[in-house]
Amino acid sequence: MEEDLVSRANALYWGSEASVNRLAEELDLSKGALYDMIEPYPAGIPCPHGDGEMRYANRTARDRGFVACDQCGFEDEEIHLVGDQDGFPAETDQPRGQTTANGTSTGRLVGSALVGVAVGVLIAGLVRRR
Repeated sequence: MEEDLVSRANALYWGSEASVNRLAEELDLSKGALYDMIEPYPAGIPCPHGDGEMRYANRTARDRGFVACDQCGFEDEEIHLVGDQDGFPAETDQPRGQTTANGTSTGRLVGSALVGVAVGVLIAGLVRRR
């Protein structure tokens, strides 16, 4: 019976957007008891550091794409661990914040610089009018 309740709790939690309060009430459990029953949800991504599988700890982690390995504890955003939209492998061994081969970081840097220049020109124009 307990196993059925755990299965039902996980199915309802992972398969719906219902609040934890509503699910706990529906299952006649406290929120704490419900959270104790929730098992991490498989992300379908192997851990890059071992034999484990990446999982979502809760719905918030799933919504934000944050995964953790059930074996070694490695954590990362799933975007860094899966291929991009074109099917090419993600660049997981690149340190964050450096320019990648597809130029994403360079594009953000140039965009930020252009915004800075525009703001500077705007401020200079306002100062000259006074």
